[in-house]
Amino acid sequence: MKNTLFLILKSVGVLSALSISAFFFSFSSIWDLDFSSLGLKKDEIEDPRKIFGQGKIELSAEKIFGNNITERLAVVGTNYLMAKFPGGPKTFSSSSIDYIDRVKINLLGQGEVEKIIDNELRIYSKEELSIIPDTTSNITRYLNGVFVISGRYLKSFRGLDVEMLVYQADVNDDHESRKKVMEFIDNSKLALDEFVLLSVPESWVVYHLGVMNLLSESRYTALAYLLFKDDPVRGRLAFDSYEDLSYRILAFNQDFSKKYQEFVKTIKF
Repeated sequence: MKNTLFLILKSVGVLSALSISAFFFSFSSIWDLDFSSLGLKKDEIEDPRKIFGQGKIELSAEKIFGNNITERLAVVGTNYLMAKFPGGPKTFSSSSIDYIDRVKINLLGQGEVEKIIDNELRIYSKEELSIIPDTTSNITRYLNGVFVISGRYLKSFRGLDVEMLVYQADVNDDHESRKKVMEFIDNSKLALDEFVLLSVPESWVVYHLGVMNLLSESRYTALAYLLFKDDPVRGRLAFDSYEDLSYRILAFNQDFSKKYQEFVKTIKF
């Protein structure tokens, strides 16, 4: 399995692929405000929302997600073949499965994977947010809320790369790297739970949803990496989508930075 992981690992030299939550730390808060009114906790004790913060947990996709994609695809293929060859395995061989059969099994498998991911991956919507008017004070308060939450839960992961951490954990058996990925999974959940409670100025809604949904997808990807040995298809899907996610984060980072700088210019000191 380690050799398989090594072979499918993409080069991280081309793009520092998915530096964890890098887009949360590209900006510096220029305001010295009192954050006590934000309703945010200063110290986070062990939280029941954490997957790995409650002690040892089995790296089982079935137990964590309720689904093992690899096993589900095996069932899909088996069900198709049993329907076509009701006489059982003795009535067919690999040579009796034609191109059309393979295409149909592949399409059925894709549909099953899409259904599973749609159910598992948390996507945030505008309807979940508390939207407020675009005033300078509201925007200032909102941005500081983002920075406070990011600093509390995500700052320690700044500049780290999920894929490289998993590579070090699996191939080099680096326990600290594996622990770091687990910490990111837990901390990103806590951050998301507080991000969704922030009051968001109207012109920042799209950006705030971008922050949450990219972080949610990053968390989901990190989990898929950790579960590679138990659910190799899930892990492979994560590797295959990693570069695209990285570029989307990079593009978002640039857009958010531009939006932030434009707002800073409107501030009168």
